[in-house]
Amino acid sequence: MRLCCPQLQRMRLHVLTTAMAGKTCRRARSPRTPQLRLMYIIYEAANIPLGLKLAEEAKSTGSFDLVLWTPYHLPNHDYVSQCSSDLGFLYVNEVTASGGLANIHGRISSWLTATPRAPADVFCSRKTLTRPQLVDKLDQEFKSQFEQFVDHALRRTSFCDVIIARLNIDAVLMAEDNPERDSAMWIAAARNRNCVSMVVSYGDLDPTETLSAYATSERHRTPNHLVADTYRVMPHWCAEIDGGTITRLPLPQSLAMICIGCDYRNPWIVNTGSADIVGVESQALLERHVSLGADRRRLHLVGHPIKDTMADTVVNRAQLRSTVEERELIIVAIPPDQTGHRGTEFGSYESVQDAFLLPLMQEGTRVIVSLHPNCSEAHRSRLQALGYTVSDEPLAKILPLADLFVASVSSTIKWALSCGIPVLNYDIYDYGYDTYDGSAAVQTVSSLHAYREAISRWRDPAEQRRRKTAATADSARWGPPEGGSMQRIISLIRAYGSL
Repeated sequence: MRLCCPQLQRMRLHVLTTAMAGKTCRRARSPRTPQLRLMYIIYEAANIPLGLKLAEEAKSTGSFDLVLWTPYHLPNHDYVSQCSSDLGFLYVNEVTASGGLANIHGRISSWLTATPRAPADVFCSRKTLTRPQLVDKLDQEFKSQFEQFVDHALRRTSFCDVIIARLNIDAVLMAEDNPERDSAMWIAAARNRNCVSMVVSYGDLDPTETLSAYATSERHRTPNHLVADTYRVMPHWCAEIDGGTITRLPLPQSLAMICIGCDYRNPWIVNTGSADIVGVESQALLERHVSLGADRRRLHLVGHPIKDTMADTVVNRAQLRSTVEERELIIVAIPPDQTGHRGTEFGSYESVQDAFLLPLMQEGTRVIVSLHPNCSEAHRSRLQALGYTVSDEPLAKILPLADLFVASVSSTIKWALSCGIPVLNYDIYDYGYDTYDGSAAVQTVSSLHAYREAISRWRDPAEQRRRKTAATADSARWGPPEGGSMQRIISLIRAYGSL
């Protein structure tokens, strides 16, 4: 789990609670005194666009205050920090660029409330822990790891509880609830403070991703003499691999998550924890959540704020497409550099970029490149120096203009499908996801040879008509961009929390 070490966590909790104890604080609400104060947790760069959409909505409507919080130090920290000044939201990073503790209290002091949210007394503590007999069967090293993680998780939950209470947060939002993050601790703390917890999902679900990532990890392997007891206590955390059994997190941590009340219905995918609301953007994704074990009662079809941006482009598509000069428009979302982590037929990231783009270049076709947020400025400059058009606009703003969308197992594929745009999915890192196997609008290939052949077939007008017809027919399942998702999210939070 990617959290700060226990020593830093204890220090942070002590300093924060001591600094805030007995302090007379100002309520830094806007002049219009919004009824809601939302907190959005950011775990990676891909989570940031939704946070900024929330900030824009808060500034334009004045209907809620916003706190953007990250347990880490984001690579684009300076950009988010500048946006916080421009849009008037509170942005807090717990860790500095050098890995030390950030000055959290200095950031939040003007936002503290003099009347913290009252607890609901549902907090998990060592007194209320359930200890399966399996704990007693662990060897000394595993038992020590179990105790350390329980201590760490409870301290982290207490820290989250203090923050939610003193900032008077009404709802905690996040882009995904992942057992490897601290999302379960935020959700537990929110429940203790009668605060709504909501996942605004954006990614795809594939149960094989995590399994393949840890199939060879010795830390995740269950000792043979504990396999039977592990299956008895937590079968949903177990998976069979060649030569043995692994658990979703290393066994001591998996067991600790259950003991502290942070269990998941299916820990091998995200969003199956205990968040009050899981907002999904389309009927197709709602069905996929259910098929993989999510609680249907928690799922709500809300769309996604990013697709509100797409809705504006869809409305003005004809006018905007006139700037393409009637040429075919292919938009390419090049994946980030994973050449050091995934198997590929290419030896460098530059070769990966060239593999995507060179076969597309043809007279009468315009190609626009959209780079992944993790791509460096050097990679952008290289492509521009080679004469490629690299867009500075968010992908959601330009994607509805495309005739064909080329991507690599990206969560943005579903955006293209919602707009009725055919997709060529070049699985260049060989993930093998089956998310779009049943869609006639998506063609998936996994080699350069097959990719070139797929592009050649696309050049056939009859093939284009067939793929576009299939994409149009399938668009309703993927949630056509229609706007209003932000309002649906806020209304759902108000209704759930009676706010």
